[in-house]
Amino acid sequence: MPRRALALFSLSLVLCAGELVGQHQSQSVAAADSALGSGDIERADSLYFLGVRMHPRDPAAREALGRYLGMRGASRVAVVLLEEARLFGADPARIAARLAPLYESLGDWRALLTLPSSPLSSSERKRAAWFSDHPFASRTDSVGTALVGPPQGDTIGRVAVHIGRRTAMAVLLARDVGITAGARIAAGVGRAFAGGDSTIFALDSAIIGSARLVNVPARLGGSSGAVSVGMSVLGALTPTFDFSKNRVKFNRPASIAASLRLPLIRDRGVLRVLDRGRWVSLADYAAIVAKAGQSLTIDFRGGEIRVQP
Repeated sequence: MPRRALALFSLSLVLCAGELVGQHQSQSVAAADSALGSGDIERADSLYFLGVRMHPRDPAAREALGRYLGMRGASRVAVVLLEEARLFGADPARIAARLAPLYESLGDWRALLTLPSSPLSSSERKRAAWFSDHPFASRTDSVGTALVGPPQGDTIGRVAVHIGRRTAMAVLLARDVGITAGARIAAGVGRAFAGGDSTIFALDSAIIGSARLVNVPARLGGSSGAVSVGMSVLGALTPTFDFSKNRVKFNRPASIAASLRLPLIRDRGVLRVLDRGRWVSLADYAAIVAKAGQSLTIDFRGGEIRVQP
């Protein structure tokens, strides 16, 4: 075979082999995603980690594992994997979209500001710059707070909040969102950030039950005197909802006796619980626990919920 023809033949073999490897890796990620979607979390966990062990420099495998661990609450490890995926050739814009909420949940505002291909608006960038010099802080005690109303729809209940000198009954949302406050209740107790998005806001302080928060990311919206609080705020405080006593407490230890521990994932703003082999929304599962008169602890860092009698 002539030398030029041999070289072309060898190149075609290399390209075909690369294409087959790429197809295999894509199928491996798809199999892991399918296992996760069907509730087979042990198989999904094994496949995501196996993909990285078998192909340590494959960006798709690292991105998939990072995405999965971020959903399970292991945000710091997820950030490292996603950053490595970008270095190995993953799409920077897609990686940025995955990293932005993780950086925000970790309070790493400087990393968020320097994120390549950032999805942040001008207002969000200005807020991130402000938070990098004025970090979020929280303090809680062991005193329980009255929880008003049963779980209904995507609402776990209502609790009294204090924003500045104003008081309101806040809706507690069983979704992976933050605080949204109406214009009247937020007036004079925070700051907006010019840049085209008038909803981007930071509260100077907020008291939610026994939790005292300082420099809190928020959004302006809803009716002027209303407040809603999502689990991306309360999750960092590890809340326990005691439906038998209609009270909520914060920072319950992970070692507390629990009759049931179930995996929890954060999936694009929706919180899902693995109940008897299928994913259900946190709101729906909270309604089941409330009907049984039990307690529900939401542990974002552990990627689980705990049910106590």
